[in-house]
Parts: sequence; structure tokens; C-alpha cells
Amino acid sequence: MLASGHRAEALIRYGFSLNMRLKLTTREEQRITNELLEEILENSVPLRPVK
Repeated sequence: MLASGHRAEALIRYGFSLNMRLKLTTREEQRITNELLEEILENSVPLRPVK
């Protein structure tokens, strides 16, 4: 019983750590997207090529 309790705790910790990594990755993607949008707005970069 004790071994399965330790196993369950290890799985919970592993899942939590994966969840935190995913959140950090998502935050990083949002930061990069925001930086690109700011650059587009500041430099008046056309979203479509001018014909």
C-alpha cells in the first residue's frame, strides 16, 4: 500500500510539473506574439503585400 501511495504522489508531481511547463510555454508564445504585433503596429507593416 505504501509503495502505491508513493507512486501516486510521484505521478501527481510529474503531472503538475508538465502542467507548469505547458503554462510557461504558452506564456512564452503569447509574449512573442505580442512583441510581433507591437512591431507590426509601430512600423505600420502591411499585413498583406501591397500590389
